[in-house]
Amino acid sequence: MKIIQSYWSHPNRINEVNDPNGRHNGGWIQRESSLFCWALSVLKLRQFYDKVELVTDSDGWVELIRDVNLPYTNVSTELDRLQDVHPNLWSMGKLFAYSIQKEHFIHVDGDFIIWKEFPKEICNSDAVAQNREVGYPYYYLIKDQIKDFHLLPPSLNNSPIISINAGIIGGKRIFLFDKLYQKASDFIRVNKGLFHTCNVGLLNIIVEQLLFHEICSDEKINISYLFNHMSDDFHECLQLNAVPRFAKYVHTIGSAKRDPLICLQIEHLLQIEFPQFHKKIIDYFLQLKGSSVTNSSLPKSVQLQRQQIFDNRLKWMGLGEEQYLSVRFHLSPTCRVSYNKEGILTLSYLCVFENKRKYLLLEGWTEIIARFSEPLSIEELICQFEEYPFKDNELKEIHKNIVNTLTIFMFYYNAISLV
Repeated sequence: MKIIQSYWSHPNRINEVNDPNGRHNGGWIQRESSLFCWALSVLKLRQFYDKVELVTDSDGWVELIRDVNLPYTNVSTELDRLQDVHPNLWSMGKLFAYSIQKEHFIHVDGDFIIWKEFPKEICNSDAVAQNREVGYPYYYLIKDQIKDFHLLPPSLNNSPIISINAGIIGGKRIFLFDKLYQKASDFIRVNKGLFHTCNVGLLNIIVEQLLFHEICSDEKINISYLFNHMSDDFHECLQLNAVPRFAKYVHTIGSAKRDPLICLQIEHLLQIEFPQFHKKIIDYFLQLKGSSVTNSSLPKSVQLQRQQIFDNRLKWMGLGEEQYLSVRFHLSPTCRVSYNKEGILTLSYLCVFENKRKYLLLEGWTEIIARFSEPLSIEELICQFEEYPFKDNELKEIHKNIVNTLTIFMFYYNAISLV
């Protein structure tokens, strides 16, 4: 089995900047974040797999290979053949890359990052996808827009509509992907004259995800899923705060790419794990446009907050397997916890990017933040609840919940620091 990635550069340059279904800058706020994530994705894949190949076009080769020198084991520029495809149909670059494979593969999106190799049952399956999607609202949205289209997939009339998410996709039965590309191409060809009646970017989930599930169903081939459960907000694959201890797979899906704090997390993870590539990308953009999102033109206060988050991440990732239980955390000096007029605990903190004070209600697990006005470890915190006789399996889940809460407040709100 081999890992492949695909990068069709055309949609990155042509799509509308504010189109949520487009791929301007790969869907990211700025090109730097897109390239930080892409580099982190391939570099982590190379830690676990010997064969990681790229299918791209000539401009993609220049950016990813010539200029940044990402360590793919093989590179093809076959996507140069997609000259006449509508740029908002960004999934067609992926579908074409799937269709030209001659051996068992798993395709991993450039915004999907691993801290552990894929499970054996995933690697050995006939068909693979990230997760199942059942009754997701955007399928009904596009269904209403394309009711007059031809060759509509019959499964659009199912209730609920069932599809897959293609953050990862692949398998042993590679004939499926030739069939998928042909069906998608036929659908696009016969409906090209009707594109003005819909948001073309929404068609991507039809031609890639819905059609793949439908083809596998028709062929009676079971799909193995990396995530057996996925919430509507996709939080199971967005736990950047929990890597690498409690989360092993991250997919910065959809609107997550437009969250500046998620962008910062991606950059910090690349900077910590692969500093030479982080510097290479910074230098690349300095040469390209004379500036960078991380340069000294940022306000001093923002620079300091970014640095504090980075320092915490560096310390956190350097802790041993059990050290995270005994290390002490404390509330950042710029933060305050108090009760509001309704008697609810409230955190006052300085927003990392807006550089202004904001307020956050502390409810449920987040209420533990109030206990860290003085340095405190997770072990010490749990000792405060000695009257509760926790079982080992309960303690493990409690540890996870506490760590998840603390790291969110460290890496997103800059409200908690490691001593």
